[in-house]
Amino acid sequence: MVATLSLLILGCYIIYHCYLQIGVIKHSRDKNSKLYCKILLALFIVCNIYFYAVVDIRFPLDLILMVGYALMIGFFWIYHLFMKKIFKAETTMRNIDITFHEEKGSLHEFLRKFFHFFVFGGSLLFVIIYTLATFSIFEQDPNFGAYIRNPMWEDSIFAPLNVDLLYVSDIYWPRQMETAMMVFFMIALPFAIIVENFRLDPGKEIPFHILFVKSLRESEQHNAAHYYFFIFGLFISSVFLPATCVFGILCVLCFGDTFASLIGKRVKKNRHPIKWEPQKCWEGAIAGMLFTFITAIFFVGWFLAFVLGLIFIIFDVITPNKLKVSDNFIYPLVSILVLVIIIYGFGFHIDAIIGNWFADLNETFISLAPDLIY
Repeated sequence: MVATLSLLILGCYIIYHCYLQIGVIKHSRDKNSKLYCKILLALFIVCNIYFYAVVDIRFPLDLILMVGYALMIGFFWIYHLFMKKIFKAETTMRNIDITFHEEKGSLHEFLRKFFHFFVFGGSLLFVIIYTLATFSIFEQDPNFGAYIRNPMWEDSIFAPLNVDLLYVSDIYWPRQMETAMMVFFMIALPFAIIVENFRLDPGKEIPFHILFVKSLRESEQHNAAHYYFFIFGLFISSVFLPATCVFGILCVLCFGDTFASLIGKRVKKNRHPIKWEPQKCWEGAIAGMLFTFITAIFFVGWFLAFVLGLIFIIFDVITPNKLKVSDNFIYPLVSILVLVIIIYGFGFHIDAIIGNWFADLNETFISLAPDLIY
């Protein structure tokens, strides 16, 4: 449900983001990277159509998205023009700091994994604040949810287009926590798309380039970075899965992947390397599976945590040599497919500490705004 005019404006931003993704595909040199980016572009279009079809984009959320996208795009273009016109900067892609990787391997790995934990903490904080703020609004103004049209268009020449567009999904309708999760990644993903487009395009200047020089691997120099696939996978999962399951997948990517790497590198004596993935060892893979289970159990319960742990160890031991694909790309997509089958195909009920708390918050929201469509 969204005002038609707001949808038209947001649609223009979506088209521009698609254009930026085509740029990422164009500037990527590896054929596999190009293929994965094309797949993600198709999924991006499908997920956006679904998002705007089933989520209540009510004022001021539509305004927040429009202003947020404008600020992100404007910031990068202003920086680029400022560097080119004022400082006459010579636009060249900065080479990855291989020496830093070799001499300070632990710090390099920390920089890569820190981003994962930043997204985990940021998304959890955003979902909670967004939901509590919504509760506060509805407690003070119970009729707030009845207003869909953006009031800023009411007295303008665009008023005839400011009408309600209503669609009801017969399959799945996201509730409050799921909507909050979608909104977070509807903001985070365009940011990642803009960053990668500016980073890979040799004709553009990009801010905070030192972070990429220090944290990216050599294989990511001229290809879409792994964090790009990381954000994309979480965006897709936020569209099709309950919020608790998205956090379960984040546990795989944050805790499982991080501790597998840390423990795998710490083990020196009696190390059991994986024959077809010699840079990895079984000790690290098993540790990653265990940490995935221990952390995900709070969000999705023991059964789904066990399933996510199995997905982790299966793909951890065959990437990237046996299966030439980024684990940040394959983990979320496989997890989404498996969890969708279990939850919607078999009607599995999630019973977990945080999962139940999220469910209670959803019910509280429904009691405050019973007229909203779910």
